[in-house]
Amino acid sequence: MDHQNLVYTNERTNKARASIVASLFAVVMLVIGYIAALLHGDWWMMGIFIFVGMLLSFFMYVFFQTEPKNIYRYEVKADGLFQQWIYAGELTELFIPFADMDLVLIGMVEDKTFLPGGRKMYQYHALLVIQSEDDYFFKKFTRKTEFDQWMNRFQGKVPAIQYTTMNLEKAFSARKYMKIDFAQAPMHDRDIVSDYIGAETYTSLLENWEPRGMCEGVLESHRKKSVPRTRKAERWTMRGLFVYNLLFALFVFPIIPVDQNGLVELSETVLIGYVIVNVIVPTAFVFWRSFTRWYLPLLFAVVTLAGNMIGVLGALWIQDFPFMFASLFILHAFTIVLWTVALIHIKLLKLIRIFLRDWEFGRG
Repeated sequence: MDHQNLVYTNERTNKARASIVASLFAVVMLVIGYIAALLHGDWWMMGIFIFVGMLLSFFMYVFFQTEPKNIYRYEVKADGLFQQWIYAGELTELFIPFADMDLVLIGMVEDKTFLPGGRKMYQYHALLVIQSEDDYFFKKFTRKTEFDQWMNRFQGKVPAIQYTTMNLEKAFSARKYMKIDFAQAPMHDRDIVSDYIGAETYTSLLENWEPRGMCEGVLESHRKKSVPRTRKAERWTMRGLFVYNLLFALFVFPIIPVDQNGLVELSETVLIGYVIVNVIVPTAFVFWRSFTRWYLPLLFAVVTLAGNMIGVLGALWIQDFPFMFASLFILHAFTIVLWTVALIHIKLLKLIRIFLRDWEFGRG
């Protein structure tokens, strides 16, 4: 049995790559300097390029040698699992002895690969779940040899090892949004997982495991995070629309020609600068977001109309021009229709995407 500790770290060891990149910069600057000296006959220029190349090479070597700001390490020792985090210079360590591991669960996850013609291939990996009080540790295994190395260190040291052939992928992803109790998964005390690792099939062999209330919990967590961001985006969009329409009415409307009825002509300036801009801004910044309010087109209409009215009154106070306020209401009615169409289409596309995703997972 291999008794060496199993170690993982995301620290960079890029000496070789840094040397190659730095040397490449030096050579490129040397060649450029040589060509410049030949063309202009001033060989001192080559010295400048060589100096710049050496300077860039130094910075590139240091840059590629720099370790990530957030470092995570773990090590499986003879008596337990040691973890270490370095975040913004602060060190956090956690040691979980084998005897304190309340749950050691080996489950399955599957990856899908789309083949030519739309056919799918499923590849199976093992997922290790370790629970100790409120602390969890997860690790995926794509190779059986690595899985066996871990199990050799766990045998006879942890209270028990449980197995499940349920697909834990959804629960594994949902842990980012809510607390998942993996002890609820159906378990066996015999190894029913290791033979699946690395296997490939054209149809899924696993049944998805979803703990009770997972979908509702994920949705609620998503709502708590998304709603404030959506409301903030709505407020900033309204402010932007108000300012833009105020300035447009103040400086552009006075120079736009009107027809014989006194209505603003639908020129390129009006269509692009007014209608299209007013439609694109909410579509790009708000409509695609989750939990947007259905009456947003009406809110945006009030804001833009207020900006236009104030701008036009300000422009009329400065100069006299043939402008009828009926033009504003016509343009706003047209813009509201476009806003409503854009909002409905975006929401329908999102519903179709959700349906296709759920159908892909066997829920549609």
